[in-house]
Amino acid sequence: MSDMNDRWREIVAFVRRQTATTATLTRSTELQRDLGLEGDEAFDFIESFAETFHVDSGDFEFHRYFGSEEFNPFSLVVDLFRRPNRSIGVTLGMLEEAAVLGVWETAKVESGVPEQDM
Repeated sequence: MSDMNDRWREIVAFVRRQTATTATLTRSTELQRDLGLEGDEAFDFIESFAETFHVDSGDFEFHRYFGSEEFNPFSLVVDLFRRPNRSIGVTLGMLEEAAVLGVWETAKVESGVPEQDM
C-alpha cells in the first residue's frame, strides 16, 4: 500500500512541476479540462510522463484523448454527426494506473472511467 501512496505522491509532484498548478489534485483531475493541457503541451506532458515513470506507450492513441490540432474542413462536417462528449479525459488516476502497469493498456487504464451518456 505504501508503494501506491508513494507513486501517487510522485505523480502529483510531477504534475505540479510540469503544469505549475497550485490546484487541488485528485485521481479524477483531468489533464485537458482541469489543467488546460491541449495540443503540443499535452503531447509533451504525456511523453515526459511516460519517460519519467517508465510507461510504454502500448495502445495509447493521442487523438482519442486530445483530438487533433490540425485544421481540416472535412472534420468540421464529420463533427456535426458525431455524438457529443466523444473524447475521454485523461485523469491522474489513469496515469497512476499506467504507471503501475508500466504500459498504457487502454482497456485497463480506462476501466475506472464512467461511460459517457449515449
